[in-house]
Amino acid sequence: MPSRSFYFLRHGQTDWNKEERMQGHTDIPLNETGREQARGALTILADHQIDVIYASPLSRAYETAQIVNETRRAPLVSHEDLKERYYGSNEGLTFTEILAKAEKHPELFQAKVSKFPHPLDAEPIDDLKKRAVAAVKSALEKHEGNVLFVAHGGVFSAIHHVLIKGEYTRSENAVPYRFQIDSGVWTCERL
Repeated sequence: MPSRSFYFLRHGQTDWNKEERMQGHTDIPLNETGREQARGALTILADHQIDVIYASPLSRAYETAQIVNETRRAPLVSHEDLKERYYGSNEGLTFTEILAKAEKHPELFQAKVSKFPHPLDAEPIDDLKKRAVAAVKSALEKHEGNVLFVAHGGVFSAIHHVLIKGEYTRSENAVPYRFQIDSGVWTCERL
């Protein structure tokens, strides 16, 4: 479990986000809207001290981190455990296609998470939670300053679920959040 506060930023928009396609480990780049969103996050984060940035190696997150880091030039570290959840045979499908597939072939799906069906070949949600929280904890132990994590919606939801101990919460593209701990209680606020 992390022991101190940190920042989190989900990557900017991709064409697959716009089409409501499940991305997972599929490496889809930012679109122009996503790059503009990342520049907006740069403006919001300009008032916050960031000493190091950890990013998913998937291009949509890594490019977002590069844009946010353009003026501050903090160390930028790629971390495999910040990759999005692997969604198996759902990757590339729209949400509508996934729901239709689950209705037609329920035997191919796990129990629903966040009211959404996940296929049996997807990464288990508990595995995602363990690796995401471990990545945050490891980075915070290595660096004394303020750390920004740039990753994915599933990673945000997993971290939020573990730290806030609530339901799964979605994050918006390129909107910065601050996770804070006070007297052992975590909160998360949108910047």
